[in-house]
Amino acid sequence: MNSELKNEEFVLSTRPSDQNEIKSAWKLQPCPMPTITNDNEFILKTLFVSVDPYLSSGLKKSALGGDTNPIGSVQISGLVGRVIESKNSKIPVDTIVTGIMEWKRYILANGTEPLFRIVQKSTEKNTIYDKIGFSTVIGVLGMPSQTAYYGILSVANTQPSDVLVISGAAGAVGTIAGQIAKKIKGAQKVIGIAGG
Repeated sequence: MNSELKNEEFVLSTRPSDQNEIKSAWKLQPCPMPTITNDNEFILKTLFVSVDPYLSSGLKKSALGGDTNPIGSVQISGLVGRVIESKNSKIPVDTIVTGIMEWKRYILANGTEPLFRIVQKSTEKNTIYDKIGFSTVIGVLGMPSQTAYYGILSVANTQPSDVLVISGAAGAVGTIAGQIAKKIKGAQKVIGIAGG
């Protein structure tokens, strides 16, 4: 690996008291470059991180006394990365992966991280992601879409005669839920509530 590479991480530096202070909650700081020590490990370079509304719950001290995200801890969420070094025969260099991992520029992984999956193998070319981009893995084709899809199809069991009201219709899940209800399930009417 290139010895010129420098690693950085986002750590929780303070607990914001209101929404206006949220951008100062994290601090970007240098950290050591990862080193592969086992045959199943690989190093990936972060391409995109998912900054979802649920992350704000980790900024608050737990009402139960526990600390869900202690001050000084590295933020975690869904991300997309490209493998730059590997000793894992199933995950070679240039493979694109996703999973729940730490917000670091370079990450040591082994494929057992929560929600880990291979997005595009190093040998695959001209896939849908070459056209729409890898950011969609944690965006429109990621967790928000899956939540909307299963919510409308499995939980709500939407039928063509239904009139659906979607609260949070301007959010990541709500916008997709409305489209699925109307375009895929053919709901009679979809009403979206946004901004109050």
